[in-house]
Amino acid sequence: MAGTIHQGRAKLQGHAHVPLDGEKQTGQTDPTSELQVTLVLRRRNELPELHSALGGKLPGHQHLSCESFALAHGATGGDIARVEHFAHAHQLRLLEVAAQRRTVVLGGNAAAVERAFGVSFVECEHRRGNYRAATGSASVPHELNQIVESVLGLNTRPCAMRRRVHHENTISPFWTVREMANAY
Repeated sequence: MAGTIHQGRAKLQGHAHVPLDGEKQTGQTDPTSELQVTLVLRRRNELPELHSALGGKLPGHQHLSCESFALAHGATGGDIARVEHFAHAHQLRLLEVAAQRRTVVLGGNAAAVERAFGVSFVECEHRRGNYRAATGSASVPHELNQIVESVLGLNTRPCAMRRRVHHENTISPFWTVREMANAY
């Protein structure tokens, strides 16, 4: 979700760090630490609204192959090339490109990622755990405005916590995988 352009950069909406209650910043992130971020790019063509695309009917057995879907709705080669140019200009490495998923994974040291996205990294401590947070307004150069929808991985704060469940009376699963397969 690119936003307004300011000083040649487009601010990314929804990327501001909101501190948790009780969060303490414990210092700056080591500028030489290696990070990975995932850029989500725009679609080549928007997906049709499912109900109207089906004319109110239930879907049949007509499916798009992964390749057909990527050609119709994945990221364009031109958009990926612009992101590659941006990465090289900011000393970031391309780790993975997936046009069908519209993602580009970049890697580099924290200092390079900070410069590329206009943020500062801080280490945070909280009762739920320690994590990295990006402070400031994340942004991309104006030439990537409307191309980059989101940058994932600037923050490492857990989004959800898994509850641990212990069943004292359960020694083994009700069905093993083999038993389930044999039942069919």
